[in-house]
Amino acid sequence: MTEQYITISVSSIQLCVSESVIDTWKKHRQVNAGMHESFGVMIGSQESEPVSVVIEDVTTPLPKDRHSRSNFLLIDKGHQKTVDAAFKKSNGILGYLGTWHTHPEKNPSPSAIDINDWRQCIKRNPDRKLFFFIVGIEKTKIYTFNENKFEELAAIIL
Repeated sequence: MTEQYITISVSSIQLCVSESVIDTWKKHRQVNAGMHESFGVMIGSQESEPVSVVIEDVTTPLPKDRHSRSNFLLIDKGHQKTVDAAFKKSNGILGYLGTWHTHPEKNPSPSAIDINDWRQCIKRNPDRKLFFFIVGIEKTKIYTFNENKFEELAAIIL
């Protein structure tokens, strides 16, 4: 069976997200009050000029991670091991592309904690453009860092 993709084109960026990733995000939405935030890293490939990004896979919360209704700590080393395995298996084509997490909001927006975390991700990965997805109850927002600020690229309905 061939993987299907959803393509989002904004300015000079084309993002392709596998339907299996979309399905994972749908399963992890915080649709009722008892659900904790879900999160993980995104794995895929990237070309520049024009920017073309394919998100093939994501990790989800792992046993050593910590999370509650309104926050999370991605600390389990399994996330990095998954990225490393994808990199090795793909002969260096697949790698880390950013993070995703959920918010218990219909139309999510980043918190100050999110922005600070994203800045740290960018500092650790200066060699590539990173993307950050916030999966809300109804919409998923896509952000990237552009011209010294975070920019909302798109909002998609899952």
